[in-house]
Amino acid sequence: MTETNKVSNESKKGADVFRDKVIAALLLLIPMVVFAVTPIYNFSSPGLSLLGLTFFYWFPILWLAITAVMYFFAAMLINRMEGEH
Repeated sequence: MTETNKVSNESKKGADVFRDKVIAALLLLIPMVVFAVTPIYNFSSPGLSLLGLTFFYWFPILWLAITAVMYFFAAMLINRMEGEH
């Protein structure tokens, strides 16, 4: 393997690690923003009820499940990054 290929592969790995860090950070940040900005879901409308629950209740419950999935994928990315060192 030539020296240029080594440098090229190392820079590609560095770019992949940076991309994974950004994706993991976004996966962890998005749920925090959604839960922190309560005006997003701080209203009660009869048209948005689901199984008898108002939007104010079912929206955060739905986001708890979405957050669990996002945290899982963030953990997978972080574990993959740690395994490359």
